[in-house]
Amino acid sequence: TNYDFSAEWYFSENSVLAAELFFRRISGYILNTQVLETQYNLTNQRDDVYQMQVPINAGVAKVKGASISYQQNFGLGFGMLANYTYSDADTSNDFPLPYNSKNSFNLSPFFEQGPWSARVTYSWRSSYFTSIAALQTQQITGIFRELDASVGYQVNDHMRISLDGTNLLDETYQVYDDRPSQPLYSYKNGRTYTLTLGFKL
Repeated sequence: TNYDFSAEWYFSENSVLAAELFFRRISGYILNTQVLETQYNLTNQRDDVYQMQVPINAGVAKVKGASISYQQNFGLGFGMLANYTYSDADTSNDFPLPYNSKNSFNLSPFFEQGPWSARVTYSWRSSYFTSIAALQTQQITGIFRELDASVGYQVNDHMRISLDGTNLLDETYQVYDDRPSQPLYSYKNGRTYTLTLGFKL
């Protein structure tokens, strides 16, 4: 069940300031938890106890929050996109709503003029709960930030070339058990660069 109220202000050409208030009631969401299960071990030809992660029905969640977004062209091809979201969730159990960051924002200056286009995007989100860890504790992914960039050139009406880079800061996902002093694991995607040549008839 969703309730939204939004307003938009177009204060100049190709520019807008928008805000939204929202409320979500999730009647039944899924939560992952760790349990001990007996499974047959083919290697040792016997039953062994394993720690398994399984989905469970977690109950009701209520999410309330607000978001604001901004877009403006400054002239000479330069402009800016930005947005911020605040999302506060309550649940009917002892664990937060999975993957819900309370605070997140994106900032994206851009240039688009003639055959050239370029954009840099910085994204940030606060820590968020993912699943129930061992001993009924909370598995948390820490604050994550990412910087992406792209530049493109329209060669003619039929051909375009572009270069894209993602995770330019080479950030690492840090996952911990309840608090950062109890790390579980780190996960790194690394930087990615993509060169694209596109044709259309």
